[in-house]
Amino acid sequence: MNNKILILQRVCAPYRIKFFAEFQKIMKNSTLIIGEDIPNSKVKNSQDLEDLNFIQLKTKHISFFGRILTFHKGLLSQFRKNKPDIIICEAESHVIGYLTAIIYKIFFNNKVKLGYWCFIALPGRVYNKYSPKELFKRNIRKLFDHFFLYHSYGKNKLLEMGINEDQTTIVTNVGNTQRFNDLSKKKIEKSLAKKKLNLENECTLLFLGTLDENKKPAKLIEIMLSIDIKTNVIFLGDGPLYEELKSLNYKNVLVPGHVKSNIESFLSAVDIMIVPGRGGMNISESLAFGLPVIVHQADGIEYDLIKNGRNGFIIEDNEIATYCYHIKEIMNENFEFINEVNFNAMTMAIDMAKGCEKILKI
Repeated sequence: MNNKILILQRVCAPYRIKFFAEFQKIMKNSTLIIGEDIPNSKVKNSQDLEDLNFIQLKTKHISFFGRILTFHKGLLSQFRKNKPDIIICEAESHVIGYLTAIIYKIFFNNKVKLGYWCFIALPGRVYNKYSPKELFKRNIRKLFDHFFLYHSYGKNKLLEMGINEDQTTIVTNVGNTQRFNDLSKKKIEKSLAKKKLNLENECTLLFLGTLDENKKPAKLIEIMLSIDIKTNVIFLGDGPLYEELKSLNYKNVLVPGHVKSNIESFLSAVDIMIVPGRGGMNISESLAFGLPVIVHQADGIEYDLIKNGRNGFIIEDNEIATYCYHIKEIMNENFEFINEVNFNAMTMAIDMAKGCEKILKI
């Protein structure tokens, strides 16, 4: 396909590198447009961009009612210069970017196809369809030709809003699963891994991700104190709650922070990954390492990745007793971890390319 494709992102995060590289192998005439790092946040560009076809623009960051909006200087000029057939927009989080794409379509090139790439809806979040914000988004979405959804949960919500199914493509949103699959080959025997970390208890639970209230890491401490199995907890990640968790006086709780190397030495000691709050990438990465996952209302991806009783459990009530019940189910020697899902950067790239082909047939 020789059609010109522009993909608009605030930044190119490290976990997206492999995906964009695979996509550009398939869609050779595609270019990534990114900006500069967002100050005082984890939204930053990867240091490994050299193999990608990309344009980086000067960026102004605007504070707006508690949010940081990203304005890429010269973005409209880039659209006019490149004359794309398709613009795929990072929706929700890049409002100014997709509004600029709409302006380009209305005033300069009404033949360009616009793609909207995001999760659409999060489990457990109540959306007031008559609020100014939701009314704005609903009307804006009418201007897009196609929707690239992170998961089937988002697709189903979009169909409920009246969008035609032919306008949708699921691009299952996963993290760096290849890295964690490779790390799993360095896995050491579990009892030895626990001994090296001075963890003596039978069960080890893992929290993997940013340590903030949105992700509810403290839930693992509640579980540890409630369950009738001697349990360890490992927190891998950094964030606002790091110091609070680090100060806990439990010898069976490890808070090493953000581990950049030898992460497999920690993961090898783990029995179960727990996702009690928002999450997503950490689910696919844990499964790729071979860890069962117990999750409650992450970002919707769990409904595509978790098969109850086979590679983990999705729990609806978020009660400590429910976590404990399923932890004991997994720790039972009859539980056999079977991961039947295999999404990675390549599958994402293929699905995105198929969506682009669907757009051009409209």
